[in-house]
Amino acid sequence: MRSFCGPRTAPGRRSCGLRKVPGPVLLPGALADRFGRRRVFRCGLLLFGLASLVCALAPSPGVLDPAPPPH
Repeated sequence: MRSFCGPRTAPGRRSCGLRKVPGPVLLPGALADRFGRRRVFRCGLLLFGLASLVCALAPSPGVLDPAPPPH
């Protein structure tokens, strides 16, 4: 099987990133169907607010830099 997201991929290709888009887009919709739109929206706002607070309280930008993604 040929991998299209390896180190030899042409720089102009965007197929690697587009494969990861449907998951984060479909998951909130499925959760909203199961638990309700308002509850999922409020949980998203709460998660966003907590992440923003963590970023605001970080002592340096180096703390916010995540580990490199696995290859």
